[in-house]
Order: sequence, then structure tokens, then C-alpha cells
Amino acid sequence: GKKASKNEIKKKIMTTTTNSTITTATTQNTTAEMIPIININKTDYLEDKLHAMQDALEDANSKISNLSNEMSKISREKKTEDNNNNNTTKLLLDAVADINKRRDDDLTKKLENLTNALLLSNNNKGQKE
Repeated sequence: GKKASKNEIKKKIMTTTTNSTITTATTQNTTAEMIPIININKTDYLEDKLHAMQDALEDANSKISNLSNEMSKISREKKTEDNNNNNTTKLLLDAVADINKRRDDDLTKKLENLTNALLLSNNNKGQKE
């Protein structure tokens, strides 16, 4: 092919340089236009993430509150059960004490009767002799 003249080469270099400059300017403009969009999207994304975290926190707090109420309820039920057990134990001890007292009274009465019978028997023997 025909050799390019110096002028043609210069012209090509100038055109390439101009195109490159235009491309760079366009890229810079596009970037400048995109940055706010990117930032808005980033802000939206972060806000969404924050809301999601707040929702999760509220949910967790709600669950903690429910568990706390459940624990209080169980604690009250346990106290009631303990009181009932204590009352039952007291009733049983009273009943045992009562049975023991009655038995003691009964045995004392029998012992008195036997003693009296023995005394009478001895007196009768003494009178007969």
C-alpha cells in the first residue's frame, strides 16, 4: 500500500487524541452523574438494612418479653406448689402427732385400768386372807 504522509499520520494522531479526550470527558460526566445515583442506592440499601435490623431487634425483644412472662408464671406456679406441699406436710405432721397423742392417751387409759384392776385384785386378796 501507499505510505502515509506525515500530515496523515499527524491527522490520525490528533483524531485519536480528540476521540480519547471526548471518551474521557464522557466517562467523567457519566461517573459524575452516576455517583449521586450510587449514593442514593447505597443510602436506600443501608436504610433497608437498618429497618430489617430494627424489626429483628423488636422481634427479639418481644420474644424475650414473652419468655420473661412465662418464667414469672412458672415461678408463681412453683411458689403455689411449694406452699401446697408445705401445707400438706404440715397437715400430715399434725395428723401423725394427733394419732400419736390419741394412742398415748389410749395406752395411758389402759395402763390406769390395768393398775386399778391390779390394786383391786391385791385388795381383794388381802381381804380374803
